[in-house]
Amino acid sequence: TDSVAEVRIAAMAKVGALLASLFADEPRPLADASPLAAFLRMVCNMASSASCHRRANCVQICTSLVADLPPQLTREHLLAELATLAEDRVPNVRLLVARL
Repeated sequence: TDSVAEVRIAAMAKVGALLASLFADEPRPLADASPLAAFLRMVCNMASSASCHRRANCVQICTSLVADLPPQLTREHLLAELATLAEDRVPNVRLLVARL
């Protein structure tokens, strides 16, 4: 069993609120060099990980981001990856996307 799973899940649930607070004044559209854009790219890279746990974590982070970031950002930066994960080979990853 994973002894820190509950902490990790709770932390991932707060990522969106944290980023929304930190980058509230970030100009739109995002510059490629902005820290927020870099973070979103890192999350998107998790979607293609060989590890199903990482892909599941990606969906959990995206769930938090979708709730707290402007819809335009989630559409531009996360939607394509989430669509791909909706057809993931692992049922638990697909279930997480469905719950989103």
